[in-house]
Amino acid sequence: MVRRLLLGLALAGLAAVPALPQPPAEKAPLPAKAPADRVDGPPAVSAKAWAVADGATGKLLYGSKEAEPLVIASTTKIMTAWLVLRLAADDPGVLDETITVTERAAKTTGSGARIEAGEKFRVRDMLFGLLLPSGNDAAVALAEHFGRRFGKDKDADPLGLFVGEMNRRAAALKLAETKYLDPHGLGKNLSSARDLAALAAAAMTDPRFRRYVGTRRHECEATAPGGEKRAVVWDNTNRLLGIDGYEGVKTGTTTAAGSCLVASGRRGADQLLVVVLGSTSNDSRYTDTRNLFAWAWRERGHTATPLPWRADPKLLADLEKRKVTWNFREEKVPEVKLPDPLAVGGGRITTAEEWEKKGRPATLDLFRKHVYGRPPEKPAEVRFEVTHTDPKALEGRATLKRVRITSRDAGGKSFTFETAVLIPNAAKGPVPAFVLINNRGVESADPTRKVTDGFWPAEEIVARGYATAVFRTNDVDADKKDDAARAGGVRGVWPEGGGKPGEDSWATLSAWAWGASRVLDYLQTDQAVDASKVAVVGHSRGGKTALWAGAQDERFGLVVSNDSGCGGAALSRRPFGETVAAINRGFLHWFCDNFKTYDGREDELPVDQHQLLALIAPRGLYVASADADLWADPRGEFLALAHAAPVYDLYKHPGLKPDEMPPLDTPLARGRVGYHVRRGVHNLTAYDWERFMDFADRLWRGRGAK
Repeated sequence: MVRRLLLGLALAGLAAVPALPQPPAEKAPLPAKAPADRVDGPPAVSAKAWAVADGATGKLLYGSKEAEPLVIASTTKIMTAWLVLRLAADDPGVLDETITVTERAAKTTGSGARIEAGEKFRVRDMLFGLLLPSGNDAAVALAEHFGRRFGKDKDADPLGLFVGEMNRRAAALKLAETKYLDPHGLGKNLSSARDLAALAAAAMTDPRFRRYVGTRRHECEATAPGGEKRAVVWDNTNRLLGIDGYEGVKTGTTTAAGSCLVASGRRGADQLLVVVLGSTSNDSRYTDTRNLFAWAWRERGHTATPLPWRADPKLLADLEKRKVTWNFREEKVPEVKLPDPLAVGGGRITTAEEWEKKGRPATLDLFRKHVYGRPPEKPAEVRFEVTHTDPKALEGRATLKRVRITSRDAGGKSFTFETAVLIPNAAKGPVPAFVLINNRGVESADPTRKVTDGFWPAEEIVARGYATAVFRTNDVDADKKDDAARAGGVRGVWPEGGGKPGEDSWATLSAWAWGASRVLDYLQTDQAVDASKVAVVGHSRGGKTALWAGAQDERFGLVVSNDSGCGGAALSRRPFGETVAAINRGFLHWFCDNFKTYDGREDELPVDQHQLLALIAPRGLYVASADADLWADPRGEFLALAHAAPVYDLYKHPGLKPDEMPPLDTPLARGRVGYHVRRGVHNLTAYDWERFMDFADRLWRGRGAK
């Protein structure tokens, strides 16, 4: 009964609800269907305006509202930093000036470097405080410090003078939509996406600016008024730096501007700049930027291009866990100023003829005096005795010769050691040759081939149509520190070489290089060998030796350094991996005594290793590194090769550029220089040899040349 009553009440309620209106009989016409969304156009982004530009020239490639003046927040600091670095370009001492933080600077609001009134910082550190945490306080401190250099009015506010110079610089760069009111971006500074791209391209031409904006963390000290020291750590606000392929430049965020970002990215030698202004959030600006990069790279044919080499994050994490004491972090490498290889004797070399007559001899003498020591004069007589011949070596593919080499001076002193030579039997005439400096045991380079090792893949070398010779370093000079061991080697016969004891008398590396030249003496007498095309190859300490041998002996047509590290291809001034002090502690017999005086004072060396590599010009030069061999500093090895380019340029042979380090397992050759960094550890492998022979084919046989 109750249930029937409730149901009746419910039905009565429903009956009371008014009827819904009926739709009109006449419907408005539907608009025509729009074309399908394009899948090949630029991505949808949240930014109010954006631009994509060529990183080298700043030329606009793509954009949306790219010319519209908008508030730019802390991207202002690109100009602030660049203005200071322009002063430093004229006077490098500017970066070592001391800034005392004022009350006004310390009290500047917004994002800050957390600097305190009265504290002192070097300019070079304050620039990190400006660019990494986006320090508005650092911007004021820099503007106050430098402002009076841009105006003669003693009563004018230095900050205002600095801002005035910012606007003059913008006008000089033809940044038509740009107007600065302050050095930090808290106010309503205006610019456009295309203007910011052009400014960033100009600033990125300065390697110091690139280093600043590409640094993820910087540590320094602040000095309080009472002299107390305070440790300061600044982290970069640019999250893209945690992703391979991105290199800076600057973030910016205010309520008026929204979220902004100017970013630089690279694929091989191709660099792009992306600017987004007014993205809806900090996360959105990174999404917008990455989407624009991805689309722009595809437009430029870089969809599958591997990224330039970077140290393996897993290896870095392992080294961090092991708490190794040497530096393996690129962000901890300070700015490195290298000697100009063409600056000689107070002047500058401008022609190959000048280099041959003046530059090369002077540079070579500096290395003899300060690094490797002076070898003795060339022997008055060198004799060769073929002690064994096997015409059916390598299963009949080569002829093996064992040769005793005896060098004698005018006074009758002599020294003898042995080399082994393999010559391809299929050759129809003289063939090029590779000389290996074997710094390991006989089994690593066994001429009998009872033991085979990728360290000296003789079978593959012969199959490629090359002869090859090998000698052991210990047969020339013992790789030991004590005098007794050295007495049985070549330095036991000529202890001082051509130098003075305790200063520049020759050392072990120089003795081994001397041995390589004596092997070449023999090859010049063997009619089966084309002595104009002989390469000298070395790994690790042997790689250092190969470079020194090739630098001195211009008869070597190609010089190959593999994982040679400190004292070899790696720059001495870069505090990364093995240092000059470390190598002298561990191997004090390798270098002359003068070299030891530069422990911890590498900047005072009158030369660096890029100049050693430059001594090989215009001949062939190949440098190889290993991905897991951070102790040898792969990047430092590549940079030395790149910075040897000015001397190769004198001979009209193009070199490599410092920002062109190739990806892993991707050899790069240009003109008469080549480089690769392969996967793996410190070793000389069959892969390395294949690349050396590819380069020799290119150099001497015209194969694969571009």
